[in-house]
Amino acid sequence: MKTVFSICSLLLTAAVVTTLAEEPEGGPVAEPPITDVDFELPGLQPLVRPMVPGTENKEWPANPIDQFILSQLEDSDLAPVEQASRLTLLRRISFDVRGLPPSIEEIERYVTAENVPAWSVVVEDMLADSAYGERWAQHWLDLVRFAETDGFEHDKVRPEAWRYRDWVINAFNDNLPYDQFISLQLAGDELAPDDLSARIATGYLMAGPDMPDINLQEERRHSFLNGMTANFGEVVFGLQFGCAQCHDHKADPIS
Repeated sequence: MKTVFSICSLLLTAAVVTTLAEEPEGGPVAEPPITDVDFELPGLQPLVRPMVPGTENKEWPANPIDQFILSQLEDSDLAPVEQASRLTLLRRISFDVRGLPPSIEEIERYVTAENVPAWSVVVEDMLADSAYGERWAQHWLDLVRFAETDGFEHDKVRPEAWRYRDWVINAFNDNLPYDQFISLQLAGDELAPDDLSARIATGYLMAGPDMPDINLQEERRHSFLNGMTANFGEVVFGLQFGCAQCHDHKADPIS
């Protein structure tokens, strides 16, 4: 009896699915989920060089960025603060570029010496410091979810994860162009299969959390690929790809 009931249930289910799958003749046609209007989002437009605004104060701006800042200040009836001391500026540059305070020797060289160098020289010196790559690689590694363990309940150690971390640090210190920085992380093994450094760059693809449960391999692959795609969309495009993993995005043109 149970066998007959099971067979009938399967046949009924198949009939219902087939009926629902049939397209009704002459029925309304759904609007496309994504239209040309959706692609008018500011974040999807090509970059253009803006017009540099004019300012009443012609002496304060040292470069076009200063003009944008000063223009907004003047529109709000505000004025820039007084110039900071050379020591204060040195500390700001050092913390911004390297995440470290200036050394005593650097203070003597850049602040108290009789012939102090121009600020452009100070900045170039700090950009040449290996601490620059260590400081700014940290931000990228945070974005791509880098960790030296798998996460989840097993949290297995990844003994070779440091190779990708060091690759990112070296990429910053070597001033690797951004397009190469991204493409090598996505497909370095295909773009330069004989280059060990390019293959290490693809460590990005394995940087996220993983759950290596032998009994859940299909779920593991599904979760891992979804996480990888969502992360790339957020980090590179600034779009929530993860919202479209099971339905069309409600706001962005992603399906």
